[in-house]
Amino acid sequence: MLRREIVARSPWRILEKAIQGGLKAGEIGALAGRKGVGKTACLVHLATYNLLQEKPVIHVSYARRVDYILTWYEDIFNQIARRRQIPPEKTEELFNSLVRHRVIMNFKHDATQTSKVLQSITAMMSAGDFPAELIIVDGYNFSMGSPEELALFRDFARRVKTSLWFSVSLPPEEPVFEADGWPVHLKAYHQVFDVVLAMRFVSGHVALSVVKNRDFPPAGVLPVGFDPQSLLVVEK
Repeated sequence: MLRREIVARSPWRILEKAIQGGLKAGEIGALAGRKGVGKTACLVHLATYNLLQEKPVIHVSYARRVDYILTWYEDIFNQIARRRQIPPEKTEELFNSLVRHRVIMNFKHDATQTSKVLQSITAMMSAGDFPAELIIVDGYNFSMGSPEELALFRDFARRVKTSLWFSVSLPPEEPVFEADGWPVHLKAYHQVFDVVLAMRFVSGHVALSVVKNRDFPPAGVLPVGFDPQSLLVVEK
């Protein structure tokens, strides 16, 4: 009952509606924004939303350390619990039940080929009996990658029937976005991603917008945004 109540009030439901029910199995999406805008925290919140629905999640990190990701999962869930006024004892019990459905895997982008990364994830899902319904790829270096390499991830998502979200760090120099909101850094990847979301600082807050929605017209700026203080996606 508690899980259902949290999910029912989650701002992620607004995003799902904006992209025709959310990212489907076999599709890949991108969350793009400059460094420090809150991409990883935003995706951790999305992962938590899925975990609350008992959907197994694999979080793939290319960062040197993963301890901060573990901390973010705990901190973000605690923020959700405080907003929903969940008692501390219930918060701990529910969080412990969620982490059983989450796996964090760490790789070095400069030393690990994508094919080997996908082999490791496949082994976790099959031999490890962990049928992930959502995979987050955080910290992938797009300046070192290519559309052909991303196509391997897309083909993998289709083969194992899971949804897959990337965080994309945009360069600090201008221009960052084209007139239609498309990230300049992702121009070569236009055909690879099914859904693309952009995060940007606007008048003191972080706006979240849909700049690609498969073949549908993108919804543009959403009535939700990222709150850097709580590390949560919240309704405006």
